[in-house]
Amino acid sequence: MSLDTHDRSKVVASEPSSADQRRGKRARRQPLPIGATTLREHLERLGVIEGDALVVHCSMRRVGDVLGGARGVIEALIGAVGNPGLIMMPAFTRDALMPELPHDVDPADCARIEQEVRGFDPTYSSCHHLGALAETFRSWPGVVRSRHPVHSLTALGPGARDIVAHHPRDWAFGLEGPFGQLLETGRAKVLMLGSGWARCSALHTAETIARHRRLRVLRYKDLTREEPRWMHARDVAEDREGLFDAVGSTLDQHPSMRRGKVGTADSRLIPFDDLLVTAAPIIAAELAAHGRVVERDVPTNLFPNANGRTRGQTQGRGPKRRARR
Repeated sequence: MSLDTHDRSKVVASEPSSADQRRGKRARRQPLPIGATTLREHLERLGVIEGDALVVHCSMRRVGDVLGGARGVIEALIGAVGNPGLIMMPAFTRDALMPELPHDVDPADCARIEQEVRGFDPTYSSCHHLGALAETFRSWPGVVRSRHPVHSLTALGPGARDIVAHHPRDWAFGLEGPFGQLLETGRAKVLMLGSGWARCSALHTAETIARHRRLRVLRYKDLTREEPRWMHARDVAEDREGLFDAVGSTLDQHPSMRRGKVGTADSRLIPFDDLLVTAAPIIAAELAAHGRVVERDVPTNLFPNANGRTRGQTQGRGPKRRARR
């Protein structure tokens, strides 16, 4: 039986096009939502064990569609490290900083804005610009926060309050602060869930203890006295040159580096002390070679020898090597 032109057009129109077929395949390949139990299994497969003390950086977008969002990731982290474990995250805030203003701003406007800068409040100062996980963790029950006005850190677990209790204004990422206290546990690891090396705050610690480091001076509003006043603190500069990415390519080859998927995110796990001992000399050499050194008077006693001991203890502690389980 033959089809007339009108009937033939109906048959052709009803057949799916190749574009429709491709769209259908993409839809079928879309990952399913991930629960906290599955994420915990992924973390354990990556190498997270009970009792670990984790410094966590995360891109929720790369982790994927998590049931409960950031809550699901936090529950997975808590489950993976167990009751004896610790979790630490950056909780950096801009509340105490003067915003960048046009160079021709009216002095009266500048004075008004300075007056209205809120200052750091450990309860209310948000870290939303670091992502949903850091902001959700900040207000999680039991989490404590250090008192640094710009580079505060949050922590959860046994001894967390003692770990964040002392956070020097100068060299906030140094070994005299919470990161150094976390290293003292002998269980510290850096966990990166889909985030790149440029966002790894642990590398700021490596630069702080390196022989050479880039310097910036933070001007912040201090609310710890009866009257608010503007103060200054020294710290390492932001990595705007891509140095951390170059350092990360070496760290990715380290024998203790573990890599794998957590959710849909390419993730990394490395002992914190291994990261420091490897990254600090690379950072120092790169800064010296390219003439980007701002400060050269960093005491060498902060820099760990290959055996994990430090040369002197006058201004800081190097990462101690502990037997790993």
